[in-house]
Amino acid sequence: MFSVLIANYNNGQYLQAAIESVISQSYEDWEIVIVDDGSTDNSVDIYSKYANNNRIHIFFNTQNKGCTYTKWRCIEECNGELFGFLDADDTLLHDALETMVKAHTENPNASIVSSRHYHCDEKMNIRYESRLLNIPNGQSYLTHGDFQPEAFVTFKTSFYKKTQGLNKNNPYGDDQELLLLMEEVGDWVVLDKFLYKYRISDNSVSHGADNYICLYWNIVVYHQACIRRGLEPNKYSYKLFKETIVNSRERVIASKPYRIGNAILHPWQFIKWHTRGLKNSWHFFVEQIRIIRFRHFPYRFNQSRFADTFLSFDSKSDDASCYKPVEKIIYCFWTGNNEMSENRKRCLKSINKKSGVPVKLITQDNLSDYILPDHPLHPAYQYLSLIHKSDYLRGYFMHFYGGGFCDIKTIEHSWSDSFDKLNKSNAYLVGYPELNGECSAYKDIENKTLSKQVKKAWPLLVGNGAFICRPQTKFTEEWFSEQNKRLDVYIDKLKEHPATDPFGQENGYPIPWLYMQGTIFHPLCLKYHNKILHDSSIMPLFTNYR
Repeated sequence: MFSVLIANYNNGQYLQAAIESVISQSYEDWEIVIVDDGSTDNSVDIYSKYANNNRIHIFFNTQNKGCTYTKWRCIEECNGELFGFLDADDTLLHDALETMVKAHTENPNASIVSSRHYHCDEKMNIRYESRLLNIPNGQSYLTHGDFQPEAFVTFKTSFYKKTQGLNKNNPYGDDQELLLLMEEVGDWVVLDKFLYKYRISDNSVSHGADNYICLYWNIVVYHQACIRRGLEPNKYSYKLFKETIVNSRERVIASKPYRIGNAILHPWQFIKWHTRGLKNSWHFFVEQIRIIRFRHFPYRFNQSRFADTFLSFDSKSDDASCYKPVEKIIYCFWTGNNEMSENRKRCLKSINKKSGVPVKLITQDNLSDYILPDHPLHPAYQYLSLIHKSDYLRGYFMHFYGGGFCDIKTIEHSWSDSFDKLNKSNAYLVGYPELNGECSAYKDIENKTLSKQVKKAWPLLVGNGAFICRPQTKFTEEWFSEQNKRLDVYIDKLKEHPATDPFGQENGYPIPWLYMQGTIFHPLCLKYHNKILHDSSIMPLFTNYR
């Protein structure tokens, strides 16, 4: 059974919505435990509506006890093998409990399973999404210093009993203390799924307590956790203090009184700030016009304008290959000998699970199996950074093998239909539309005329992170040929200054970041724009992948 715990203080106007979100869950083996901390509003009227529901248990503190005591009592009164807190002014999504029960079952050593949540306004309209909690390998929630956990956070009751339990005498710090205690007795599994709607309002069980009093008690529980773990308390308590102060400063700056006061005291700064807003609006308007122009009206690529660039090269390939089916396979590249991070493993798992086609991870161990005898890797390949090795292999594989390429990032949709779309056409490739002009590679293109054209015509471009190509087309031949020509130019410098880090940022490494991929790929997208299809469904997610 799953116990949903609600610590309520004067949230009567929202309480019924919270309760109903549990009643409507797809998972049916649940109970609700509500502890009322001396509410003086209409909460009692709401309780009376559920008096006959034997799965909803309501308890009352004899007097106002505060946040930590109320949550401690919620845990003491619950009967489920799993439990999680639902704030009285928030709601759960329909499959929240089902998803959490499944995750706990699949991860028996996990003491904590958490998800992502939506930030909502008073009327529960979604305003923005939470970011994904990311704790690097070798660190913990305590040592990493990322002190803003996600909701919905759920726990195994059996693991909680292994801890000393919440200190019910602390007035605040309960959320942090519970996480730190549970982290010490099991694993923490983070789900990249939205299960919770968080209402931004003034009401809470803490009665709007001063932020700095809460900060004090959070520092206390962090100090206690450090002592339990044999760590230096001052180091990690200071990290919490510093982050809270920075966040508080940002909230003050964003507040309406501060903005009004700043406009009075610093009118010129105020004018500049709002002028910048107009400038951003104008920029957005221009970008929308470009989308309409380049995606809905004919575009003519004038090759003579770029006679002194690689675009003047004419491929010897013909279009016969455009009528050959593209093999349904996605290639991903991991060019280093280092182990993937947990985030990368999670991303690769999502590609295997959701793409609907075979996925092949190319590593140092199996790369030689794919290198054709008549087409060895360029001699400079061994000196490249791991990023540029991956860039080079994109060109090699797409030219000689074709198929799909995807950065090791999370995907959300099947690629099978996208392969079918390409196979039913005479296009060279299909990819997701580039996001905007600033995401294009125009800044690193040396030829100014070409740079301006790439930025201007960005709606025609395909993003570098995921695409499907036919093999041995004019596009792939010119792409791979230009990669080799550039390595011919740089090979001596690369021998003197080979990459010593994954990104090529040290040791005088000579090749710019986008030089082996974006500054070739994007200009070719313009040259062969009439042979390119756009498909947003294959776009990966660009967050939490490292």
